[in-house]
Amino acid sequence: MSVHAYNSRPSMTAISMPYGKQTAWVKFFNQDGFKGCWIGRDFAARSTAQIESVVPDLPLVILYLHGGGFTLGHSTMYMPFNMYLLNQLKSKHGVETVMLSVDYSLSPESAYPTAIHECINAYRYLVHTLSVPPSKIVLAGDSAGGNLVGVLLNIIGHQREHEDYAALPPLPMPVRAVMISPWVAMHDDDSIPASFTTNAAFDITSPHILKQQMHCYLPQLNQLSAAAQVALLNNPLVSPLHGNYHDTCPVLMAYSNHELFQSDLGLFLERLKKQGVKTDVIVRDHEPHDYLTVPHFTTTLDVWQHDVTKLADWIAQALELDHH
Repeated sequence: MSVHAYNSRPSMTAISMPYGKQTAWVKFFNQDGFKGCWIGRDFAARSTAQIESVVPDLPLVILYLHGGGFTLGHSTMYMPFNMYLLNQLKSKHGVETVMLSVDYSLSPESAYPTAIHECINAYRYLVHTLSVPPSKIVLAGDSAGGNLVGVLLNIIGHQREHEDYAALPPLPMPVRAVMISPWVAMHDDDSIPASFTTNAAFDITSPHILKQQMHCYLPQLNQLSAAAQVALLNNPLVSPLHGNYHDTCPVLMAYSNHELFQSDLGLFLERLKKQGVKTDVIVRDHEPHDYLTVPHFTTTLDVWQHDVTKLADWIAQALELDHH
């Protein structure tokens, strides 16, 4: 494990676990092929079976994939964001919403493509086990979890082209996808984007940390030839920037023009639009990477509340349009 990941895990976990009233919203569970938690009002007092029995009848389920560079993080690390978003959907739009947050395995102990398999299993759990209609599922994630959202959209849209998933029952496209400061491209030293330099002084992460995390997620990189390294880094299941998004559901991208990923996210948005994907953006200046998920990352609390409310509005309005 990288020194950064080794030193950061205990402290990140300690400061981001649910506390106080937040714990009443969380129900952890293990399922075949993945583990995670349900997040919803008073879910801690319910059994998993009770939650499973009501979820298919709710108007909306958000499948959430957390960030942390594939080396850090857990399913309940964004409770202020989770609760504010769900509360806004309920109080402002009357949409009762629950969240399934996936505790995918971290690198380097469980490297690529383990997390992808587990996230696909979580999606299958919703659509194949619980029979939640895809018209009720919003797929969402941030940073590394945003990478996984892009990967899942590639797999779902072109399932029969992927050897690991071709024989599975059909995977339907979710109704919407949300990508918050997604890590859409991994780079070798010869392809570092401009914003890794121009925005380095503004952001909460660094090119050095991202390189460490990339090598944890892809430990085979150092054993590959230069050409094989490029091929792996350009694989859409590693770097969604290079994916095929024809017939993909509408996507909302939220990011800052002052984060390291800004150059890649501009290219990714262009690719989505050229491939016919309906795209919307929430974009800010002078905010760091992943500001939408962590209120204390933002310059002011008003900025965070305003943009999370915009996210809730987008989800609710999209569902209203789909049902007319």
